[in-house]
Amino acid sequence: MKQPIRSRQVIQAQALFDQAALFTSALCNVCNANTETMLYLELADLLRPLQLQLDELEVGCVRTPLAAPAERINRYLTMLLKVIEGNQSHTEPCELSVLLAPVMAEFEAVELAQLREGV
Repeated sequence: MKQPIRSRQVIQAQALFDQAALFTSALCNVCNANTETMLYLELADLLRPLQLQLDELEVGCVRTPLAAPAERINRYLTMLLKVIEGNQSHTEPCELSVLLAPVMAEFEAVELAQLREGV
C-alpha cells in the first residue's frame, strides 16, 4: 500500500506537535520529582515557555489535521495559566502535573490516532 505524500506544512506541524508533547512530558516529570512548596506564581513561570510553544504550535498547525487538537490544548493551557496566576497560595509542583493531565491526554490521543492511520 502506498503512503500518501504529506505536505511540508503537515510535516512541520507534526514536528512542532512532537516537540510540544515532549516539553509537556518533561515539565510533568520535573514537577513530579519536586516536593518543595512553591507559590502558584512560580508555577505560572514554569508554564510560560510551554504557553509560547503552544502558541507557535497552534499557528503552525493551521489547515492541517492537527489544528483542532492544537487549538484545544492551547485554550486549556491559556485558561490554566490565568487561573494559576490568580491564585496567591502555595502548592507542591506535583499539582501542576495533575493539572497538565488533560494536555498530555490530548497529545496521547493524537499519537494513537496517527498510529492507527499509519502516519
